[in-house]
Amino acid sequence: MKMIKETPNVYEKVVKTYIDQIPHSRLTWFVLRNILSHVTETEKIIYEDLSPNKAFMIIPDLKWDQQSLSSLYVLAIVQDPSIRSLRDITPIHLSLLKAIAIDGTRAVQARYGVPKEELRLFVHYQPSYYQFHVHIVHIEHTGFPGVATGQAHLLDDIIENLEQEILQKPIPEKSFYARRTFTYALGENHEMFEKLWEATKACHSIPSDLS
Repeated sequence: MKMIKETPNVYEKVVKTYIDQIPHSRLTWFVLRNILSHVTETEKIIYEDLSPNKAFMIIPDLKWDQQSLSSLYVLAIVQDPSIRSLRDITPIHLSLLKAIAIDGTRAVQARYGVPKEELRLFVHYQPSYYQFHVHIVHIEHTGFPGVATGQAHLLDDIIENLEQEILQKPIPEKSFYARRTFTYALGENHEMFEKLWEATKACHSIPSDLS
């Protein structure tokens, strides 16, 4: 495990190239498309918004037993395949993000009786798969991967950053998340690790014998 420093340039050269090359035959992609297309798992859908430009679906995460409310873990998965990660999020997506924050938490409360004040909504970067999704988790549930500093980004903070971006004059050519540098932990077994670690060492000018 290393701390990775991903600049916008590194994203374009390494991460975006990696995402673009992910085959549609990969099991995760195939399963997701089947769920979003109502081919499978339809009985597990907690909520679905089919509105243009803000369509998303809420389903239980596989890691949750769907019994213990203190470990509640569901996912809001966005339908638009062009939104692959936090890097793709812009102010255009504010209505989508707010719908997840408001309607998503309302749906979870209606189904499970857990109020929004007890729910943590966040986005992972890097995510485990590249179909934009928001994690909705009970605030008492902390024993899961992905809460490390730099990886989990609160949905409220994402919305706030985008709203502040709209107020800038002139509005930047690239959105906040497209132009920022991300720092996060990445395991050495990740397919992008070697290239991202080399880019990080170059950024910090770390001598190779100290790595």
